[in-house]
Amino acid sequence: KEAIAKHTVDFRQWETAPADTAVQHSADAARPYYTRASALKTFEMYEPARKEIEEALKVHPAYVEAFVLEAQILQYAQKADKALDALKQALKYSPRNISIMNDTAFAYENLNNFDSAISLSQKMIAQAPRDPRGHFVLSKMLARKQHYKESYAALVEASERGLKENNFMAMVDLLYSQKAYGWAKKACQLALDNKKEDKDLLRKLELIEETEKNNTDMAF
Repeated sequence: KEAIAKHTVDFRQWETAPADTAVQHSADAARPYYTRASALKTFEMYEPARKEIEEALKVHPAYVEAFVLEAQILQYAQKADKALDALKQALKYSPRNISIMNDTAFAYENLNNFDSAISLSQKMIAQAPRDPRGHFVLSKMLARKQHYKESYAALVEASERGLKENNFMAMVDLLYSQKAYGWAKKACQLALDNKKEDKDLLRKLELIEETEKNNTDMAF
């Protein structure tokens, strides 16, 4: 019996860890690489940061946050097409993440692919109709295509759902840059309905009205 016990193999030591546990272990092992990459990004050391992300993804290929961080770094490095690829990978593993969908939509915008951004915004709205981000993306992309009436309608929807002031300013600036002064004025007034005493918005409205007076061709 002693001889048999001595040579008996305990096969339990070779059992595969449950899937969830294995994934958690790989995520834990990859996290230090991600942390270093994030720190390197802060110091604008983009290439070393990307190498850390590569190591993180070797350990944990479904590391969503690593793909998002890689996309941010690639955007800073002005590699918009590769940033979009990274975000698509993030969406592959987290397809219902509104924040990643939002980032992906703007990545499409950076490549002037407004139709794909619009399609993604519609998915965002269907999934989270009370979230202003989907409506804002739709509004902005329609404005980029100069569909101003539809863009403004989407902006109203976003406003009713708590759109942030910086997004209003982005829309006003976009419309102003496209010389759609009438619509820029309406967007500014819509923002002021929510924040009546905002000095930046009031100055922007004055600028638009002054420009409007000096231009006979107003885009409506």
